[in-house]
Amino acid sequence: MKLYVGLDRKLLKRKLIDIENHIRGTLRAYGLLMGAVGRGSYEARVRELLEHSDPVFSVMIEALLDVRRAIFEGYERLHRVLLRVVQHDAVCRRLMTVPGVGPVAALSFKVGVDDTPRGRQPRSAG
Repeated sequence: MKLYVGLDRKLLKRKLIDIENHIRGTLRAYGLLMGAVGRGSYEARVRELLEHSDPVFSVMIEALLDVRRAIFEGYERLHRVLLRVVQHDAVCRRLMTVPGVGPVAALSFKVGVDDTPRGRQPRSAG
């Protein structure tokens, strides 16, 4: 189960980035520049740019924003599940004590290496 949470989360993140980039590119084709915005203010910035644009264009972008919102909500749900899995796993918590290792890296490492005694030599884990 742990592996699937990470893979599904990664898929949704990729699709989220793809759709955000598509919206940016479409807006740019109409001369509307997004600038640097975070995930939380992305939708508000797009709506701000659409205020004085063509109604048909606005409907098209609104549909893409609806899809983006659904993907973002799914991504956040899976991320919360991943955090709960890591929180209840002693190995992941121990791995996260290493500077620079967060929940995603810890779970990825644990799932990838899963059973260390299986290898004959420690270097075979790499």
